[in-house]
Amino acid sequence: MMKIFKDTAKADERCAAFWDMSNGILPIPRRELNCPSCRKRELTARRIRWRKLFPGEGSQFKFRCDLGFKCMNCSAVVYHGIVIPREMWVKVNELFPDQLRDQARPVITAQARDVRKILDDLGVNYEPPPEEKPEGDGTDE
Repeated sequence: MMKIFKDTAKADERCAAFWDMSNGILPIPRRELNCPSCRKRELTARRIRWRKLFPGEGSQFKFRCDLGFKCMNCSAVVYHGIVIPREMWVKVNELFPDQLRDQARPVITAQARDVRKILDDLGVNYEPPPEEKPEGDGTDE
């Protein structure tokens, strides 16, 4: 039976294992993502939201990046809620200073095209690395 309430104490470690945070702006998946509906690798980033949580909002980790992807094959939309380091939140605040008018609910939202331009301008590689072939896959000569 699937456990629906997972232990969130190590959410930061799990996110860091699956997402590369080294560019300081946007978590990049360490492998290609498949659409949960059609299983194709046709996902493209659409909406990005960075946010700060307050005590009582259900987590000990204060900073999140919600990455929204749309499947170009079947049109399914999927979001990943990723725990991010404080340093990433600070850097994003510097890039989008005009968006933090409401300090009661600090949220920064951007379209993927705008974030892509920033990453391009900074020379950041945002493509996941190619997946390695497993050993013994029948292609050995």
